[in-house]
Amino acid sequence: MPFSLTNKTKNAQTRISFKRFKNIVLGEKYDLNVVLSREKLMQELHKHWLKKESATTILSFPLTVNSGEIFLCPAHIKKEAKKYNLDYKLYLKKIYVHGLLHLKGMKHSKKMEQEENKILKII
Repeated sequence: MPFSLTNKTKNAQTRISFKRFKNIVLGEKYDLNVVLSREKLMQELHKHWLKKESATTILSFPLTVNSGEIFLCPAHIKKEAKKYNLDYKLYLKKIYVHGLLHLKGMKHSKKMEQEENKILKII
């Protein structure tokens, strides 16, 4: 299965086209599992994998060259969007695209930021 979405939050799924974005950034053959997670799980994952104590908006895990997993925390994304005075849905898209680009192998850089903006204009 090239795409799956699991909602582990109590809230309804946010209506953005996760699969479409995945196809634009990584291609249709890339196998991706997206998990919408609660803050507690994100904090545990962040601590385990990156040795950081806080929750985070997103964690991207490449599994193979053509597969990966992304954990998104809608509650934390909402908090950050509010903090930065941004629209939640737009910020969610930006964070998700950011994670997709990490799965593509990109590191934090000006080039990655430019690619994010280019993709966000398409979608």
